[in-house]
Amino acid sequence: MKTNYLTLLGSSILATGLSLSTSISAQALTLNFDSSSLSSNNPATGASASINFSFMDDGNDQVKLILDIDNTTGDFIFGAGASQSVLTGFAFDLPSFPSDLQITAFTGDQYFDTLLSNVEFQPFSNNQNFGVGNFNAAVADNNNFEGGNANNALPESDRGNSPSNIISTVELTLSGTGIDATSLETDFTNGFADGSLDAAVRFQQVNAGEGSDKLLFQPSDPGGGGTDPIDVPEPGTILGLGLFTLGAAANARKTRKQ
Repeated sequence: MKTNYLTLLGSSILATGLSLSTSISAQALTLNFDSSSLSSNNPATGASASINFSFMDDGNDQVKLILDIDNTTGDFIFGAGASQSVLTGFAFDLPSFPSDLQITAFTGDQYFDTLLSNVEFQPFSNNQNFGVGNFNAAVADNNNFEGGNANNALPESDRGNSPSNIISTVELTLSGTGIDATSLETDFTNGFADGSLDAAVRFQQVNAGEGSDKLLFQPSDPGGGGTDPIDVPEPGTILGLGLFTLGAAANARKTRKQ
């Protein structure tokens, strides 16, 4: 199991397997990366992904965050029409409240066995056109988030066969003063919806377009063409994706310090 665990993230890495938590509540949300995400390519390759966040109280000011990561390439055709890819990494921000919120433990799987912090993700990071700083954290297939050998990365799901889905599941423990699953899910949902939190994915070995792609999550457009986050019964809150022009996305985002 590989880790690149910096001081910001604390300690107590879990080396193998997924731990069973004694959770007393659960909340969830889903981010979809597809045709309405901002691609590093023009046109986008058509690679896509879905990330489900599940939050469970773990006591002692700790919340388990379980990420179910699905490479949905080929489920709906867009851009250059990709039907195959491997998903090599997912980068995301943490809410700024409470100020001591941090990741204190990580359990990866065979596809995403590396946790990174303060991730620079080009072309999005530190580019005034995007208003995106470095990402607080990322899960990846290796220490080189933007490159490296992708042979062990997450392939697209083959929904025509059994088992129909190949989904990567990783677990993180978030610690912070007074946090709980419900409030943390709300903070993540609101942050992704208003653009104060950013998220992005990277694909390699794509069978269309430039052969690799990066997608930046775009919140719904309040002026039309998008769907605001909708509260639904468990398993989650679905964040709809709208189309943003590059300028509107830049204005809506909060540029953060590295």
